[in-house]
Amino acid sequence: MRLEKIKNNFHSVENGSKESIVYFSYETPIAFAIGSKMVIRVNDWKQTTGKHLNWINDDKSLRISGEEFEKQLLEANL
Repeated sequence: MRLEKIKNNFHSVENGSKESIVYFSYETPIAFAIGSKMVIRVNDWKQTTGKHLNWINDDKSLRISGEEFEKQLLEANL
């Protein structure tokens, strides 16, 4: 596992054995990828988290609800 500081309050944790990465705004997971599949949640917070989400991918049509994101994150077992 590897923690990477991308910007202030924006980090990622990479798990090489699962070929996955989880992105965090502050301490909250906001997106994850397994292989080529990327899952990104909507911005339920403020401007800074919105910037973090846009750094991941600025296409807002790809974002899913927080509830669905949490479900998929649990199912991914990351």
